[in-house]
Amino acid sequence: MISIVIPTYNSQRTIRKALLSVIEQSYQNWELIVVDDGSIDRTIVEVNNLINTLPDHVKKKIKLIQQANTGPSGARNKGIKNAKGRFIAFLDADDYWFKDKLEIQYRHFADDSDLILCATAFGHKKLADPMVLKIISFKKLLFKNYFSTPAVMIKKEALREVSFDENQRFSEDYKLWLSIAFDNKCLYINEVLAANQDHKSDYGQYGLSANLFQMEKGELSNYIDLFEKGKINFTLLLLCVSFSIVKYMKRIIVSLLQKKF
Repeated sequence: MISIVIPTYNSQRTIRKALLSVIEQSYQNWELIVVDDGSIDRTIVEVNNLINTLPDHVKKKIKLIQQANTGPSGARNKGIKNAKGRFIAFLDADDYWFKDKLEIQYRHFADDSDLILCATAFGHKKLADPMVLKIISFKKLLFKNYFSTPAVMIKKEALREVSFDENQRFSEDYKLWLSIAFDNKCLYINEVLAANQDHKSDYGQYGLSANLFQMEKGELSNYIDLFEKGKINFTLLLLCVSFSIVKYMKRIIVSLLQKKF
């Protein structure tokens, strides 16, 4: 079974589409755990309204947990702790899945017992190119985060000793994927099977420079953490930091151009 974790916070406008994209999956052996992180709008009402329209066999697959606000990492961790499935898949309340996402990912896990994490491309429409599979090594992941959280499925066993860092607000998901990829097999599928409802870019709808800076700080702190834990040496740390700063400057330029035009 696949346990799907959706954290929500003031998501009344988007939560229905997110939930329906799970309910309408071609693969149906799932449970859905919605963790509301202290919403003060009508998110809970929207969730319950949808649940009440569902047949009983679907209703019993959905669990709603309410908690005081802790942030998305705390909400995801709560969902993981309550998950009963062998696999965990994450979806954000303002994103949605294409109908065959779970089926395609589950098939790869079934075909490869060594596989621990499987992620798909994240975007707005399916690619015209043939599907390409890439094994993402730890070193590859250091220089590019291939794994967008709403596109990730992972074996629950990999989350027994690691979790989302609730003290880190930006790039905390990348920190977790790096930790897992260090000694586990990870697969990337270049087929878009998850997307944002508002067509936001990977670093925000408006590319706000303040958010970009915080994301960059988070990414750099991830590299420092790996160095302090002995997972990368000083030379590799310098390479990662330098490459990250170059990417950050590129994003700033793109952000400025978007605002100008």
